[in-house]
Amino acid sequence: MSIYNSFYSSNSKSYFSAIASSSFHSEYESLKPVFDVNRMRQTDVLKVVESKTSKLPGQISAMNEVSLASVLQGVKECVGVVSSEGTQLGSCCLISEDLAILACHSIEGVSLSDTSVDFGFLRGDLEFFAGISYKVKGVVEYDPDLDYAIVALEDSPGKRHRFFSMDVCACVEAPALLHHPLSKPLQVSVHDAEAPGFSDTCLRVFHDSDYGSSGGAYISPEGNLIAIHLGSSLDFDKFNLQRLALPLSAIFNKNPSAIIGSLVNGLSINPCWIQDRLLETIPVFERDLIDRENFDTSRLIEYNQYRLRDPVCEKKQLILPGVIIEGYQIKHTPSWPGTRVMKQGSCFKLNLDETIELALKLIESEPIFSDPNPKDTTPSVIEIPVDKQRFGQVLYKKLKDVDSVNIYAAFDAKKQSWEMHFFPREKKGK
Repeated sequence: MSIYNSFYSSNSKSYFSAIASSSFHSEYESLKPVFDVNRMRQTDVLKVVESKTSKLPGQISAMNEVSLASVLQGVKECVGVVSSEGTQLGSCCLISEDLAILACHSIEGVSLSDTSVDFGFLRGDLEFFAGISYKVKGVVEYDPDLDYAIVALEDSPGKRHRFFSMDVCACVEAPALLHHPLSKPLQVSVHDAEAPGFSDTCLRVFHDSDYGSSGGAYISPEGNLIAIHLGSSLDFDKFNLQRLALPLSAIFNKNPSAIIGSLVNGLSINPCWIQDRLLETIPVFERDLIDRENFDTSRLIEYNQYRLRDPVCEKKQLILPGVIIEGYQIKHTPSWPGTRVMKQGSCFKLNLDETIELALKLIESEPIFSDPNPKDTTPSVIEIPVDKQRFGQVLYKKLKDVDSVNIYAAFDAKKQSWEMHFFPREKKGK
């Protein structure tokens, strides 16, 4: 592999670790098309297209190799970034002129009247494309067990940006993932995929992904959509390199007459039928998948403290103070790194990624953490009531037994940062 971003979401991940060989095997495997690169970290799609090759200088192409760059050229505008009120919810894939498929969990509990999708959000070496935005009309079909949803879009974006052909039979050893992690311009990642077990529906994949990758497209060397990205296995105290993807074959096999089956079989979807089925919102479902990778082990410092935000200075003048979560947080978050030596206090029922998400919400909602001239260095307790508007639907539900979150914080002028830990105050009777 010769081109990829030097930035990697979590540099502590063992990207080239020992991973079981792909379980997609065939006696004719040498004749199956494969991409000309089988490992690639998050890389701007447009940069790959402009490079025209993913191979190292002097490398010889095999007879069955397909240029990743040439495949991306044809599908680079088929994946969009889904947003609501300025916040990214995930990624999605165009499957017809006016329909897109995405991960169900990314839009659960969200009012789709304020939701839009941007297609063509790309960045190359010399060019930047902001993309074109399309309003979401509503949900046409969803399955919380398989974790997918199909939404209808206004103004038929598939006419302008093209849409994917779909393959419900493909077995690809190292597919490419097209996605918008962390609201970035369209990225491509390449890694292994393992076939589902006898009782499983999901592919096990190992692609470089982040929050926002949910709903991204796994494509074959033929450029066909074969699966969508879901997230990672729930893992409370460790980074899990394994990811899960939903193959289109699982959707097709469960209900061949649903939208995916109809489109694969060349049938058109009646617009009146779509209009009659539109839902503005779908409920939140509990599931053992997460798509958040907020906790970054590279930001851990001495005494198991965590640099949540670095201080921002301009001409030696503090513009935005930093924020450090103290190692004392282990008293209230059992999965926090380190060994607890003090008595356990009131605890959050959150994993590490959710704990960091909560911390980010707390400092966003409390003005003291954005004051460029903090003066009070005396530790103080800040009480923040738990409400849906402040924390969002999913986190609010996780905190259903919590009345308020209390922050114990003090400003360290030497570090130009707030040091804090936080703990729940449970509702009475709990």
